[in-house]
Amino acid sequence: MAETPERMLKLGTSTLYEAGRPLDAVRAMSPTLRPVWSGATLCGPAVPVTCGSGDNLAVHRAIERSPAGSVLAVNGGGALVGYWGEVLTAAAQYQGITGVIIDGGARDVDALRERGFPVFSRGVGMPGAYKRESGSVGLTTDVGGVPVSPGDFVVADADGVLVIAREHVEQVLLDAEERAAHETELMTRIQNGERTIDLFGLRCPTVP
Repeated sequence: MAETPERMLKLGTSTLYEAGRPLDAVRAMSPTLRPVWSGATLCGPAVPVTCGSGDNLAVHRAIERSPAGSVLAVNGGGALVGYWGEVLTAAAQYQGITGVIIDGGARDVDALRERGFPVFSRGVGMPGAYKRESGSVGLTTDVGGVPVSPGDFVVADADGVLVIAREHVEQVLLDAEERAAHETELMTRIQNGERTIDLFGLRCPTVP
């Protein structure tokens, strides 16, 4: 569905995560993966990328091969080097790539913010990356401690980075919207004076 990314970002990662847990359809990446600039969000089908340590040749290859609307999910082995920067951002924007998750470093933070291009990384890495190892593009890889396969949906915002199994994307979205509607009802009841301890059935019975 073309509107899926917009609907998912409106819901947010935490609501999507809770909706997907009963289906065992969601995985939260390590909380050490954070937005390079404040306010960044992204959502789209994943193109998994595996790099050699400190080497971003596979990222260059991935940009050429990735369809518009996709998210690069990059296994950089956690190395804090500049796997990603302004030049790659310009190339990705031309290609129509939505954003990047890197289990490793990124740099050119101000330029990425000015371009409005969302990048989530383990940290900022000033040193440049090598370009020697071809790595892999489009094969399942581990990013932020969880497996990411082609077509899985990646959603990222201020709460973290979430992976939704591709076969459950539509159901998780529908369940999350239902959950959000229920929470809106709860907010109204709280504003009318009801207590959360009663709304969630948490009040302890009176002890004789």
